[in-house]
Amino acid sequence: MKDKVKSYKWYAAWEYEKEEKALNEASKKGLQLTKGGCFHSEFKRDNSVRYIYQLDYNTDIKDFIRYKDIFEEQGWEYINSTFNGWHYFRKLYQEGMEEDEAKIYTDRESLYEMQNRWLRLLTIFAGIYAVMAIAYFAMGIVNHQSLIVIEGLVFAILGLTMGLGLISTKLRRAGKKEIFYIPFQWTFPAAIILLVASMFFYSSGSDTVFNENFNYIEMPQENLPRSSSDIEIKKSGTYYLDLDFRAEKGTMMVSMQDQNGKEVYKNVANECTVNDWKLDLVAGTYRAYYSYQFDSTQAASTSVQVDLKIAK
Repeated sequence: MKDKVKSYKWYAAWEYEKEEKALNEASKKGLQLTKGGCFHSEFKRDNSVRYIYQLDYNTDIKDFIRYKDIFEEQGWEYINSTFNGWHYFRKLYQEGMEEDEAKIYTDRESLYEMQNRWLRLLTIFAGIYAVMAIAYFAMGIVNHQSLIVIEGLVFAILGLTMGLGLISTKLRRAGKKEIFYIPFQWTFPAAIILLVASMFFYSSGSDTVFNENFNYIEMPQENLPRSSSDIEIKKSGTYYLDLDFRAEKGTMMVSMQDQNGKEVYKNVANECTVNDWKLDLVAGTYRAYYSYQFDSTQAASTSVQVDLKIAK
């Protein structure tokens, strides 16, 4: 067996007691912590000793040497600190040791003071995630952007997880039964996987069924030839059309027809911008038509730009 072992586990602030318990169980099995971390920890195999582990949270330590000395005077050996303010301590385990001896904070007031440091931060982040979830849901629904809705879902998952962790901590402090919450070790990677997967599918164009843009400069003709493009609709449902065109010195016509030649959309103007025009389409092949009528009394050439997009 390896003498050095790495463990890739992470715990939320409100789960620090679970981490302490896991470290104590590991020490009982001969794995002694050498470096604690937010996302992974390092252990050394040593069956000759057993430790009790405790964590402290403090981001505002003015005299770190004095800070360590205070705990060492109580028999706690300092191991290391993380970048976000968590500090790891250990003490040799002794059979029959009192409960107070196995706790870094022996009075409730000091324990609550430590917890309040991260509870304040947790409250702020839970509130921010909740607001962002609502904002992203609203933007995604209004703009018919599934990626934005999924991003809102990610913020909702994180905000809800933090909120439930906050409530559970306060219930535990009040001596009441904790409410159920999904462990952060599950929700955090689930949220990241959901976000990455949605970005991958969105970038591959899963929502966009048709996108065409072009521009050209032509010499004047009374009627420029009408061009067309096929639009394949694989599944019946509601779609949304975005159209933007500019036609100098004349009139542009953009239309869309179904398999039977029935017009489902038409726009005639010298310029226009349309966003999220609702279309109820059935599966089949549609055609987009573009034509331009030039005003011969104007200058000798014209410029046309067209951008058409249809998305689910």
